[in-house]
Amino acid sequence: MSTKSQIRLIRLAIQQARRSECRYKVGAVIAQGSRILSASANLQRNSSPSAFKFATYHAEEAALRQIRFVRNPTVYVARVGGSGNVLLAKPCARCQYALHQAGVAKALYTTDGGSIHSMRILGTLGNTRRGMAVREYNGM
Repeated sequence: MSTKSQIRLIRLAIQQARRSECRYKVGAVIAQGSRILSASANLQRNSSPSAFKFATYHAEEAALRQIRFVRNPTVYVARVGGSGNVLLAKPCARCQYALHQAGVAKALYTTDGGSIHSMRILGTLGNTRRGMAVREYNGM
C-alpha cells in the first residue's frame, strides 16, 4: 500500500480520536489494503459517574467489535491531546493481544510530534507477554 493511503488512514484515525468523549482521546481504523473495514474512537463503558468513570473500550477494541475475521488487516491508531496535538498511540498489551487474536498483522500508530511508527504483530514466538511476540520498527 502506498504511503499516501497510509497517511489518509492515519488522518481518519485522528478524526476518530477527536470525536472521543473520553479523557484520553484515541481513534482506530482497521483496513484491508486501502479499504476501510471499521473506525471508532475509544468509548466509555458505562454512563453513570461511579468508580469506573474512566473505564473505556479502547479504540482498537471498539473497532474490532465492528468487524468479522479478515485475513491480515492493518490497524491505524492515533491519539490527540486537549489542544488537538497528536500524541503517542502505541497499542497497549491488552489491545495487541486482541488484535493478534483477530488476525491483525500490522499496526501503524502516531507518536509525540506527529510522526508515524509501525509494529508487526507476529504471533506466538519467544518469551513475550501472553505468548505474543511483537516487533517494532520506525517508519512505515
